[in-house]
Amino acid sequence: MKIAQHVVLILLVCLGLVLVWAVAWQDSSLPPRIELSGSRQPELFAPASLQESGRQQLPEVELGPAPDEPTGKGTILGTVADDWRQPVAGVRVLLVGSEESAETDLDGKFRFDVTPGTYRPEVDVQSLAIGVYLPPMENSVGQSVFTGADGKEAAVLTVTANDVLHITFELHHQCVVQGRILTSTGSGVWGVDVELQCVLPSRQYLAYRARTDRHGSFELQDVVPGRYRLESWLIGAPEQYRSLSRPIPPDVEIQFGTTVLDDVVLGSGPGTVRGRVVDQDGRPFPGLQVICYPKVEVPDGDVPYGMTIIARDETGQDGSFSFAGLPAAKIAVAVDPYGFLPFRQFYGKPPNRLAAHVEQVIVDVAQQPVRDLGTITAIVNRPFTFKGRVELGPECHGQGFGRTRARLTLVAAPGHRAAWVGLPLRQDGTFEWKFDAPESPPFEVWIKVSGFVVAKVPVTPVPGGELYQIISTP
Repeated sequence: MKIAQHVVLILLVCLGLVLVWAVAWQDSSLPPRIELSGSRQPELFAPASLQESGRQQLPEVELGPAPDEPTGKGTILGTVADDWRQPVAGVRVLLVGSEESAETDLDGKFRFDVTPGTYRPEVDVQSLAIGVYLPPMENSVGQSVFTGADGKEAAVLTVTANDVLHITFELHHQCVVQGRILTSTGSGVWGVDVELQCVLPSRQYLAYRARTDRHGSFELQDVVPGRYRLESWLIGAPEQYRSLSRPIPPDVEIQFGTTVLDDVVLGSGPGTVRGRVVDQDGRPFPGLQVICYPKVEVPDGDVPYGMTIIARDETGQDGSFSFAGLPAAKIAVAVDPYGFLPFRQFYGKPPNRLAAHVEQVIVDVAQQPVRDLGTITAIVNRPFTFKGRVELGPECHGQGFGRTRARLTLVAAPGHRAAWVGLPLRQDGTFEWKFDAPESPPFEVWIKVSGFVVAKVPVTPVPGGELYQIISTP
């Protein structure tokens, strides 16, 4: 019994010791208590109390403006998409007028935050994929064109403070154009040079060329969409095809993807035109180029046809020429228009053969399919030798001009021409000039001294002979 009492007493003592230790451990884990002197209680966020206790107040921190507050800059938000309205990623956009550049994300978007001013956003063509291009504005060739929020095209932006401008660049995929050059029997003509020329004056630099294969087929790649005119030349074609007439070059609209043009059939028109060329003495004039080109009106704003050759022939030994298969339209027939130009070599023909332009003849094939032009007269230049001596007057000597500095220059009368070259005088002032000249009317010889005209002398040439004349200057 006594043993049991002793055991209970020992357990009670141990329990008391455990309680005392637990209380002591809890007190040691609490933060130390701060004793405040006086009866004042602490105040939260009381700057005055901090100043009274001698403590220094922390400086205030200036925070940036909220997102909706003005910043003084403008923002350009842009999108780059293709002609299918799909976003194009990885395109580099430059901001001309600054050193900024950006690259489109997966949604084709880019952003610039810039100071107020005028900028020209441009797409870096080096970052575009092959076969993709950015069309230039019609009145601003070479500049990138974007569309603003108002739907209008522009090339420059004016950014004001706190303004947000939205622009869109539209990229286009280039096209493939295919076609064939055939004879009226359906045979392909190889070696024909074809050219697809844009008919918009602001985009005449857009031209694509190819040559037909043995089947008469051609293909033009990476063509910018638009309206074009298909030209063709038979110079490189086999000899038997070169005299064939071509239809009037059609205007075609090139769309995205592959465009297959209608076949160009040579010599398939209903028109036949023939004639004969003689000189002023009535003798046949062989070896002259005679060409046909269309006199067709084009829509306002398009490039005119001009000298688009659809047929070419050369006068034979009897001076005759003929064309067949001309299209049913107004056709101009011109005799040697290129050989008339000063010093113009046309397919090996000597220049300066004609003394005057031969008036072109207009033929309406639709109204008169077969036309005989009869005899056409072409005035030819004749060999002529012009000799003489130039005597410089006191005014020229007073200016210190010597004879070796004088130079003769021939000027043809209106409607005629001759050799447009100068001839230096000899030391004794004499000269001898051999050239081809027109018979009439008289033309002028200008005496130039150091580039200044000091005398104009009318000269009536003697074709096949020579003329001697003394020319005096003031």
